[in-house]
Amino acid sequence: MLKLAHFSEPYTKWKQSPGIRDRFLGDAGAIIRSKVKHGFLAYVKHSDFKIVDSLFELEESFGSAHGLAGRLCMDRVKEWRKNENYAFDETRYVFEDGNGRGDIIKAASAIEPHFPLPNFEASRDWVSSHDWPDGRVGLVQLQSADYLAYEYRKAIADRISKGVQAHRKSLQALLGRPLEIAGFEGPVGIAKFCTAHNIKRRHPDSQLYDKFK
Repeated sequence: MLKLAHFSEPYTKWKQSPGIRDRFLGDAGAIIRSKVKHGFLAYVKHSDFKIVDSLFELEESFGSAHGLAGRLCMDRVKEWRKNENYAFDETRYVFEDGNGRGDIIKAASAIEPHFPLPNFEASRDWVSSHDWPDGRVGLVQLQSADYLAYEYRKAIADRISKGVQAHRKSLQALLGRPLEIAGFEGPVGIAKFCTAHNIKRRHPDSQLYDKFK
């Protein structure tokens, strides 16, 4: 998502050729509308995570804000699957392979219910390497999910910096399918989550925790 936002690799050429970006975003939106039954999106601010980590063992439990956000998505999928009567073994939890993989694995079993080991796929084709002699074929659906996360991040930024309440038009165009959004209203929201799930306290004798019940 950050790569997309700052036009770094593999998006550098978009600076000189905006048409390429438009085609990619159009294709990504089409994939979401044609293939997705239900969307799940979660957001956790790094600064909020860091604040609450000084009170609760968040990093030990979820690794990072990325891990916690991944866990929120898995929880929402579980609830949706239950409501739609999908069998448990029909569900795969797929995340992009790369940085943060260990945090997602940690978060999957940090609290009840414990989830099976998630799957990790490349979002783009990988060339052959020592670990992957035959390379890897990218899962294009992950690029579409990356696009959706980018658009939502921009919508949140617009709301904070400009007071814009409506989602950006590019995000609205994606909402041809139900989309559940999970997140926290500041550090207090994360702290209450920690209390509800019995995340270990760093200062168990402090009365500060009474605020988060």
